[in-house]
Amino acid sequence: MADYTTLKKCVHDFDLARGRQLIKEIGLTLAELDFDPQAYLTRSFCILELLATVQGGANLHVQMHWFRAFGVAAELAARPVDAKTAQTRREKDKATIDGFVEAMPGGFERLNATITEAIKEAAAVIAGQFSASAIELCHKDLTAHDAALVAEILKSNTSVTHVDLLGNEKIGDEGVKALAEALKVNETLKELSLEFCGIGDDGAAALAEALRSNTSLNFLCLQGCTDGIGERGKQLLRDTVAGRQGFKLELPGDWSSRYPWN
Repeated sequence: MADYTTLKKCVHDFDLARGRQLIKEIGLTLAELDFDPQAYLTRSFCILELLATVQGGANLHVQMHWFRAFGVAAELAARPVDAKTAQTRREKDKATIDGFVEAMPGGFERLNATITEAIKEAAAVIAGQFSASAIELCHKDLTAHDAALVAEILKSNTSVTHVDLLGNEKIGDEGVKALAEALKVNETLKELSLEFCGIGDDGAAALAEALRSNTSLNFLCLQGCTDGIGERGKQLLRDTVAGRQGFKLELPGDWSSRYPWN
């Protein structure tokens, strides 16, 4: 089986028309975007493969973590496709490609927009197929922005019953506030683990407010937030779930609830 990526390395030449025809005949391009799309989009030939795919009417599939598929629009808005700064191994190839793009109607601006929309559409397919029952993103160095992305998923998703974000200290109160807003409308999530997520009293208060309307959650773990959540935050949460049958609340310092032999 041959693909364009393999064949173009056989010779040092460039012909978009031939590349477009070849991709059209193959009928499919797989773009390896994974967790960091920029690793792919900083390569001039990769960008042109995507252009040839669009122009040749071939199918574009992206290899992308489902989590990134949900946030690809925001990712590309923050770090736009920029074919002008993309690189090749040989300066001659870069000059040839740039000259070709500049001669295209709309030049680099149109090329960037075309690639951006193609990636968004391909990522939307992955997001639309997501039907997992658990979101487990432990120790992924997630930020408040990433937590907000999880929150957006929870606002419309009806399959996820378990979310574990253990060990993402950068989530903090801002990220938890976004998750709390999602809890106000989510009706299927049962377990939420936010251990060692850098949460303070403000985040605890937001969760307490959300739990006044959320009736599906029956487990909330905030262990490891010892330096952030004080007695005020703890008491707010205890008062909110008091009398809620079957609800398990694990607060900072309550290790005995999980490990009774301590």
